Amino acid sequence: HDAGAHLAGAGDINWVTWLSIVGYTSEVSTVLMNYRWYLLQTLEENWIGFGMVNISIVISWAARVVLFAYLLIWEIAPRAAVYAETKQVLTYSVMVLGHFV
Repeated sequence: HDAGAHLAGAGDINWVTWLSIVGYTSEVSTVLMNYRWYLLQTLEENWIGFGMVNISIVISWAARVVLFAYLLIWEIAPRAAVYAETKQVLTYSVMVLGHFV
């Protein structure tokens, strides 16, 4: 298990594990959007919870945009030289594109 993390993190297993955890945590907005879709299909009358879900979606998406910008600028970009040094440029490129797109 450590070998894959070692390659993906250019030698820093703890950092790449943290990055993965943060990435999965950002998927909270997807759960909220699925719940919103369910509510749209099943609600028959106004419910305050629906408004709260909508607000939560907006907040979680905004947080996701800020989080990914932070990760790209202050966490991933400064490690470009380390990835180049360890000849993991493809891994670095995929990581940058995954956070940028």
